[in-house]
Amino acid sequence: MDALIIGGGIAGLTAARHLTEAGLRVTLLEARDRLGGRICTHSTAEFPVELGAEFVHGRPQEILALAAEGAVPIVPVKGHFRRKINGASAEAGQLMEKVDQLFGKLPTREPDESFQYYLDRSGEDEDIKQQALRYVEGFHAANPSLISARSLRRDSEAEEAIDGDHQYRIASGYESLVWAVADRIDRKLCDVLMNTAVHEIVWRQGEVIARTFLRNMWPRGLSSRFRWAC
Repeated sequence: MDALIIGGGIAGLTAARHLTEAGLRVTLLEARDRLGGRICTHSTAEFPVELGAEFVHGRPQEILALAAEGAVPIVPVKGHFRRKINGASAEAGQLMEKVDQLFGKLPTREPDESFQYYLDRSGEDEDIKQQALRYVEGFHAANPSLISARSLRRDSEAEEAIDGDHQYRIASGYESLVWAVADRIDRKLCDVLMNTAVHEIVWRQGEVIARTFLRNMWPRGLSSRFRWAC
């Protein structure tokens, strides 16, 4: 074995693909009973339901190239933004435009500051502030009091570079991208072990050991370990 990959999400699968294309032998360990990581599509007779990643934000070439390679259809998102206020839904398009303008004013120079500090002194209306906080907490999965305002500005600029204000969905389900990668892994060079959670990594000079727990092994599970030189 030349490489051990921990996690069968899209990053782990992509790594396995490129490594096997280079002729290396790979073992991939996945804790769940499925591949995809946070990409999780539940297919129904009418349409796919995304339980994880849902949108393609903008036109990132990495995703578009992979979709083209796997003949995965990407379609524009249609509709309007709405939000819920006191149990009732309301139009949110104009509010989101104001939030975008707020992010466009984020600082680009030193000294840096937290997004919460920037927001507190912005002078914006309270509903704009609350929507901005929800966006940072939900989309960025960040604590507004800790995340850097400049980092959010860089993210906004990166989104603009790929037309981030346009949203798309994968018509056949986001898992189509997972299989577009997985199907191109050379399985003669890659062993994929499911239900194999890594609970410890021991790193010594010249050697690495990954200790795992094989789930669903009645009655108490089965411990194992993977060792390779480095």
